Amino acid sequence: MRKFLLGLIICLTCLLSAGCNYIELNDIGIVTLMAIKWDNNEYNVTLELRENIKDDIDASTVHSASGSSLEKAIQELSLKIDKNLYFIDLNVILIDQDTANNKMNFIIDYLTRDISFGSNFNIVIDDNYKETIKFLNEKNKIAGEYIKNIFNNSTNNIINIKFDEFLKLYLNDYKDIILPVGKVQEDDYIINEAIVFSGNKATEVLDLNMIQSFNLLNNVNTNYYYKTIYDSNMLVFELTNHKVKMTYDDKLLIDIKIDGYFSQLEDINISKNDVKEYVLNNLNNSIKKDVDDLIRLSIDSNSDFLGIKKIYFNKTRKEINNIKNIDYIINIQTNLSHDGLIFKTIGDKYEK
Repeated sequence: MRKFLLGLIICLTCLLSAGCNYIELNDIGIVTLMAIKWDNNEYNVTLELRENIKDDIDASTVHSASGSSLEKAIQELSLKIDKNLYFIDLNVILIDQDTANNKMNFIIDYLTRDISFGSNFNIVIDDNYKETIKFLNEKNKIAGEYIKNIFNNSTNNIINIKFDEFLKLYLNDYKDIILPVGKVQEDDYIINEAIVFSGNKATEVLDLNMIQSFNLLNNVNTNYYYKTIYDSNMLVFELTNHKVKMTYDDKLLIDIKIDGYFSQLEDINISKNDVKEYVLNNLNNSIKKDVDDLIRLSIDSNSDFLGIKKIYFNKTRKEINNIKNIDYIINIQTNLSHDGLIFKTIGDKYEK
C-alpha cells in the first residue's frame, strides 16, 4: 500500500510539474505527523517523516524549524531536510492548548489553502508533543501511525473527528468544537479527555464519562459500557445498538433508545421480573445522570458543543446566542437483549 501511495505521489508530481521526468524516492519526504507551537512570535513546527528503509518499516526521522508564518516554517524545513515534503499521508497534527487558543484561525486557514494537505487526519491537543514523539519513537513506533491507530480502533470511545468534519464544525456558527487530548501516561500514549472550544477559546474539559455521553448523543458507532450495582455485585451493561433523537418543543427533548446485555461474574438471575426491573431502573438512572451531567455542563457554560442552538433554530426559526435558559427532558428506553446469564468478563476491558 505504501509503495502504491509513493508511486501515485510521484506520478501526480510529474503530471503537475512542468519539465519533470523523474523524482528519486529518496527526494520525497512523507510526513506522518506535524506538531505546531506558537512561541516567541514564531511558529515552531516539528515534522515526523517515514523513512524508506526496506528492513525497518517503523523507521522515522524528526525535524524542527521556526518561522514567522506556518508557510515559512515549513519552507525552512523543506530546505533543511532537502526533500519535497508531502502531507497526503498525514495522520495527525499535535497542537498545544495555548497555540489552539491563539492561532487556530491561522492554522486552519493555512491547512485549507495548501492543496498538498488531505483531510483524513485528526487534530489532537498535546501540551508535551515533543515528549510524545520521543516516547513513541524510542518504542520503535512511528508516532503518527501509532496515534492514527488509536483513532482507527473502533473499540476506543474517544472524540474522533477527521479534519473535513472538524472544518465543517469550525465554520458552523451553531455548534462549538471539541478536540481530543493526548498525553504520555503510565508508559503508554493515551487519549482520555477532550477540550471544548467556544469562540476559539478552550472553555471546558470532558472526562471519559462525558465523552461517552457525547458520542452516545451523536449516535457514534463505538463501544459503550455502563456499570450498575445489584446486591453488592458489579454489573456491566454493553450496548449492542442505540438511537438518540434530539428535538425542541418548548423544551429540549432527548429521546434515547438502547439495546444491550449484561456481562456479569456472579450468579444473578436477571430473568426474574423484580430483579430485572430493579437492575434496569438503576441502569437507566446511571445513564441518565451521565447524559444530564454533560447537558448541564453545556447549558451552564453556554458552550454549545451539542448543537442546541441549531435544534432550537430548526424548530422556531429564531436564533439564540445564549442557551443557559433552555429547559430539557431526558427519556431513556432500554431493551435487554438477553434476559438470562451471560458469562463474559469485560470489567477489565472497561477499566482500561
